[in-house]
Amino acid sequence: MKKYILILAAVLSFAACDKSEEPSAPFDDIIAGFDIAKMDPVQLVDALTSSYVEVVDGMMHYHEHGWKPLLYWDGTTPVHFLFYADGSCWTCCTTTIVIGSLLRPIHTQMEWEYDATSGSIFIGASAKKSPRKVLYYKNDRLILEYNSYTVNGEKLTYRVVYQLHFGEEVRKAKAEYYKTTLQEWQEMYPPEYGL
Repeated sequence: MKKYILILAAVLSFAACDKSEEPSAPFDDIIAGFDIAKMDPVQLVDALTSSYVEVVDGMMHYHEHGWKPLLYWDGTTPVHFLFYADGSCWTCCTTTIVIGSLLRPIHTQMEWEYDATSGSIFIGASAKKSPRKVLYYKNDRLILEYNSYTVNGEKLTYRVVYQLHFGEEVRKAKAEYYKTTLQEWQEMYPPEYGL
């Protein structure tokens, strides 16, 4: 009996040690102590609508692989944003994707809204906006968490750190770039191309 108790104690202590070594979720040290409920929602909305919101860091959690750097999986450039007070926004990338032998810009116009009750920013087409939970916001730093799903229905969780670049000049320059490249794409490949 004593032997079984010793084996059980060893297994439990091993399990306890193993559990304590599990890595914490990324950016927990920054997020700790932040309470979205204590923040004035107008402050966040004003910041978003007066800046260019750029990804500076991020992690993605996928199934048994755990947390990996955002670019680890497919090498694509993360999405950046321009938010407007009228509820419209640009979701943008700094690169293009290849469709066959064609290059297509990855920036599109969407809609957005901030829901202070859930502490989430909703972005997407009007009928289907996906939530991004605000985990942290202070000065020019914003951390959002959101989910997406693979074609097999497996859940992906993202934690992304954004930097807010304030100023109307940078916003105008980015907006002009996105509009111009999108227009060029549409002129080269009208809708009948099906791209």
